[in-house]
Amino acid sequence: VNVQNATRAIQGTGADPALLSIAGPNPYDYNLVATGSSNDHTFTMTNTGGVPATGLAGSGLAAPFTFLGGAFPGTGGTCGASLLAGASCTFVVNYNPATSGVHNDTLQTDYNDGAFPANVTHDVQGTSATPALLAVSDAPFYDYSIQAVGSTTPPTFTITNTGGTTATAMTGGALTANFSFAG
Repeated sequence: VNVQNATRAIQGTGADPALLSIAGPNPYDYNLVATGSSNDHTFTMTNTGGVPATGLAGSGLAAPFTFLGGAFPGTGGTCGASLLAGASCTFVVNYNPATSGVHNDTLQTDYNDGAFPANVTHDVQGTSATPALLAVSDAPFYDYSIQAVGSTTPPTFTITNTGGTTATAMTGGALTANFSFAG
């Protein structure tokens, strides 16, 4: 029996495993949000490794934090099932508190780094309080009593916010004939 050998030239290029990172402060703070309202944030994830990250899947969120629309990468997010080396994508997380207080969570993106399962995490936090609730002094009715025609009697009303968040975009409503805001 004759032993025969065959040779074939082969080559390969080694590269660093995929390494995902999430930009921005950790934890990301949604700040103060009124209960019953919501706030979205778009996160940017980058692959700084040398090979594509595959099998991307977001997890780890529980109410009041969710991926916008319910699933990773969230409505408006651009992340798919893989992320090329040197590329970035986005995902959107919604904070929608139903109760007052401080809320914390950790979002996690699982992926395969080209050799092994891996994940990247990012903490999120938010504080919620009751919505602004304005009360006007002397409400619901203020009696000017009898006034001489042509006279003015400008009372001062006090508006108090008894809610837990700041009232914004306040404007005066329309007043009927014979009444107007001073100035």
